[in-house]
Amino acid sequence: MAGCYVVGSASTKEKVDLAKSKFGFDDAFNYKEEHDLGTALKRCFPEGIDIYFDNVGGGMLDEVLLHMKTSRSDCSLWNDFSV
Repeated sequence: MAGCYVVGSASTKEKVDLAKSKFGFDDAFNYKEEHDLGTALKRCFPEGIDIYFDNVGGGMLDEVLLHMKTSRSDCSLWNDFSV
């Protein structure tokens, strides 16, 4: 996503490090170590989220929807990786 500020969330420190070092994410956090996902999202996106890609749903999606910008926002759920 050239030109975008990209943040990832992962379940282990190793995956967080991989997102930043190999895949070029601007930032990433371990959602299992965050006590409050809302605080983590505010820290990473102080002005809100424009685009969100998700393949899990659940609590993370619920929290992200609360932090989406009201204009020009897009939220996508991926559930078929065979496409």
